[in-house]
Amino acid sequence: MMIEDNYTSEVKTLRKRKIIAGILIFSLLIAVAVVKITDYNNVLREQRKIGHDLELKVHMLQMEQTGLVNHLQTLEEKSDTLQSKNEKLQEDKRSLQEKVDQLEKQVEQERANQWQSFKATYYDADYQSTGKSPGDHGYGITASGRHVQAGVTVSVDPKVIPLGSWIEILYPNGKVERRRADDTGRLIKGKHLDIYIPKASNTSGNPTVKVRIISGQKTAV
Repeated sequence: MMIEDNYTSEVKTLRKRKIIAGILIFSLLIAVAVVKITDYNNVLREQRKIGHDLELKVHMLQMEQTGLVNHLQTLEEKSDTLQSKNEKLQEDKRSLQEKVDQLEKQVEQERANQWQSFKATYYDADYQSTGKSPGDHGYGITASGRHVQAGVTVSVDPKVIPLGSWIEILYPNGKVERRRADDTGRLIKGKHLDIYIPKASNTSGNPTVKVRIISGQKTAV
């Protein structure tokens, strides 16, 4: 009887221990679950915070993008305005240059039409004047390629009077003669005319004459 009581007591003790062990294990599992849930909540809160920060950054970037787009549109408008102004300036520049060219032509024409004093000498086609005799190559041919012609040919300094220009010569006696600058000469420098005549030996002296350029006025010869 005593043995049975002891056995029963041990069985009860074992059962109590199992129950206590089960309770402890269950409590431990609950504690672990609570820790995991807490960690999960912390991670979730951190992710939500990160997500919120990302949303703020995205919003700020969108605002910056909008600002950049507006700034770009403003720059494009300014560029179009500057281009229009530049085109207007170029047009004004061309117009001004045309006016300047016209004024320069007018000044040049007025200057050419003014009488200027020149020294006058005379030459003919013979050897004494040109170093060539009849039959020589180039005899009677001027620097312009034309043949000498009485009443037309005159030798000039092309730096002063361009070759091919028509000029008027006012002699001291009041006579006005129109000639063409067809020839040049080694000794003809500056305001110096060498007037062609068939026989230069028939004329003496170096009179001062008045000269003006009348280029562009066609004269029949």
